[in-house]
Amino acid sequence: MPLGQDVAQDMGMPNSYNSFQVDNVEEAMSYEPGGFTKPPTGTYNVQIGPFQLIDKKTDQSGHWMKGYSLNIVDPGAHEGKVIDQIIWSPEDNPDSLDDPKFKTKLGIAKKRIAQLMKGVGLTTLSNLGQLEGKFLQVDVVLDGKNHDVKDVRAANLGQRLPETEDVVSDKIPF
Repeated sequence: MPLGQDVAQDMGMPNSYNSFQVDNVEEAMSYEPGGFTKPPTGTYNVQIGPFQLIDKKTDQSGHWMKGYSLNIVDPGAHEGKVIDQIIWSPEDNPDSLDDPKFKTKLGIAKKRIAQLMKGVGLTTLSNLGQLEGKFLQVDVVLDGKNHDVKDVRAANLGQRLPETEDVVSDKIPF
């Protein structure tokens, strides 16, 4: 009996509690999850996702972070992939406002938000929700495991519009 199976049975779980099947080792070893691969360095049209407190962990200095995603909307191999980003905010770290490390992180956060604002055409911002759902174009560099946003501009979504043909007909469609 597999380790844990007797406990699982005592809890009323089925006999297949620890069942797991791999039929082809080579095929399983070559699997690359499509949604989890990071997009390479490049230029992408993206939509800004919601800003959410990362409530399960802090950075190495103990500062709370907010995460947000830049969701790629360009058709093709990278459509639907995300460029994850983080920022630090005073509201999440009220006891760190005098910490020099936090002040540096807050400067980085303001730069990242200013980049997004530039890309969507905002000159002032009072709430991060003003950015959510907006589109912009970003130049990113994949540096190891993280993306660095190098430049932003208004989104170029023109290529996403399907070509249409003018249909002329005397027939009424119903």
